Amino acid sequence: MKFDITALSQEETTEARALFSSVFNHSIPAGQWNWKYAQGPRLGSINLVARTPAGELIGHIGCLLFPGVCKGRPLVFAQVCDVMVSRSGRGGLESSGVYPQLAKAMQQALRARAGEVFAYGFPGVRPFRLGERMGFYRCRYAVHSSRFEAGNANGPGLQANSLVPAEWNPGRLDAIWSRHAGRQNTPALARTGAYLQWRYAAHPERSYKLWIFRRFWKDMGWLVTSSMPNHDEVMVDSLLPPHISVEAACQLLRQSLKAMQHPVAAIIHWLGPCGPSTQANGIIAIEFRVNEWQTQYPCPVFQPGDTDVF
Repeated sequence: MKFDITALSQEETTEARALFSSVFNHSIPAGQWNWKYAQGPRLGSINLVARTPAGELIGHIGCLLFPGVCKGRPLVFAQVCDVMVSRSGRGGLESSGVYPQLAKAMQQALRARAGEVFAYGFPGVRPFRLGERMGFYRCRYAVHSSRFEAGNANGPGLQANSLVPAEWNPGRLDAIWSRHAGRQNTPALARTGAYLQWRYAAHPERSYKLWIFRRFWKDMGWLVTSSMPNHDEVMVDSLLPPHISVEAACQLLRQSLKAMQHPVAAIIHWLGPCGPSTQANGIIAIEFRVNEWQTQYPCPVFQPGDTDVF
């Protein structure tokens, strides 16, 4: 099959959203596409498409670029997403096919970026296996969800700590991030006030709650959560203080929800530790190869908010 790969223009996003609906069996509104690829404190976005000589859009690959940090060093954090090929464009594993050519074009686009790039994504098991077989994906780990219920943990030493609901105040959140940024020993996206404002407060389709960890009168960290219809509360994103364990964070969250008379069956998170209530959720955290595989950085710790589906 003959096709050309070009950058997606703003005028062509309706076609890309139609392909999204066809491939993933659910729609993405124009406002959400624009929020995802054009808004927020990003370093840029990349959208590449494959078209037949007749002009039919048969493939797309996207990438979101944000500032990141690891051990005090800046790096470009690049999330590869919305990798999709129409049924008519799918074929075997030949390197000339639509999918491998889109992936190679994305590699070239990321190589052109200044500075170090850490590229990653969150495919399901089947897409991961295809990307791995063709040399584009490397598994960093299979994501597991943990379920914290009443009685799973105690809360020693938490008397001086509290978790309180808060407004999305960028200045307040920037102050918290500035204290945590230098402690990031694994690659991490810069969770600034502007980023959190875009990612959660301004999300066009979902609602989130922000909580601030306080020790006496001082802000120490934060949580972002989302309520599920079954009364589970998902810990979507977090910046935990060094003295607060995952279990302690869950305990404080449960206590705060109870005080607000908010029913909660369990708290779901991706931060471990693995145990009887932990199970694989079918998502693979991968590295997308740009040049050689990254070996100078330890494996990141991803959370639901790092994906584009929570």
